This record gives sequence, C-alpha cells and structure tokens, in this order.
Amino acid sequence: MSELASSGVEIKGLREINRELKNLDRKVATKISRAGAAKMAQVIRKEMRRRAPKRTGKGRKGIRYKIKKLPGGGGFYGWVGPFDEAFYLRFIELGTQAHFIPSKPKRGSKRKQKPVAFDGKVFSRVNHPGITAQPFLRPAYEAKKVEAVQEGEKRIRTMIAKEANKK
Repeated sequence: MSELASSGVEIKGLREINRELKNLDRKVATKISRAGAAKMAQVIRKEMRRRAPKRTGKGRKGIRYKIKKLPGGGGFYGWVGPFDEAFYLRFIELGTQAHFIPSKPKRGSKRKQKPVAFDGKVFSRVNHPGITAQPFLRPAYEAKKVEAVQEGEKRIRTMIAKEANKK
C-alpha cells in the first residue's frame, strides 16, 4: 500500500519486495525493478500528455520518460517530461519574462540583419511580451504520483510471482 508523505510518496512493504527480489537471479531482479520504474513513469507520462496544451500534437509526443540505474547499483530512477523537440513545453509550464529578441546578421552575407519571423510576420527585431505560466507538468505529477507507485508496485509483484512459479 502507498501513502502520500510530506515530501513525496512513501512505499509501504518495500522491505518485503526487496527481500523477494534478493531471492531471485540478479538479472531477473534488475529486469523486474526496471519494469516497475517504467510502469510508474508511464502512468505519469500519460497524465502529462493528457494535460499538455495541444496545438500540433508534437509537444504531447515529445513528453517521454527515461529510466536509468542509480549510481552504485541501488536501483533505478526515472525522468518524465519534455525531451528534444518539445523543449518549449518548459516555457509554457514556467512562463517567461518579457524580453527583446535581436536580429542576427546572416552568415556570410553583407547584410547586417537577418529578419526575425514571428507569428507569420517578419520583423527586424521583436519585443517579446513573455508568456504567462500555464502549469500542467507538475500538476500531472502531483495528481498521479500515488497511483504511479501503486501501479509500479503491482507490476513488480506480478513479475515476482511469475518468476516464483517458474521455479
């Protein structure tokens, strides 16, 4: 069972899961642990994609997860959020201040300025008004973190049971 703790999620029954994993082959235990972490990340990713603003759909597809081993081999951690082409979702999440976007000289050109295209119009420079924060990543995480832990725990327990039945 999982409970919400003041600074995150507390997993009850973790000692039992660790004990059961230690009784399995190391490769199998690693595979099961990674699968549990992946399931947790999938639950959160699904909610982030659901809440993401939709204009072209590229932002939603750019919300992915990555599972990595903890240094020292003590388990896994996951990172869920916008990757690569969806970097701009961070600006929507946190907002930006008003700022000036200067034009840049075109490479190898005698022209001094390269025009800036913004909203279908061309300008020599832009005074960007900034973006008001529209949080959706953090609220998605907060809404689904307990469910994510429960689903990950369920996957781990199911896979442990399957391995136990093989023996």
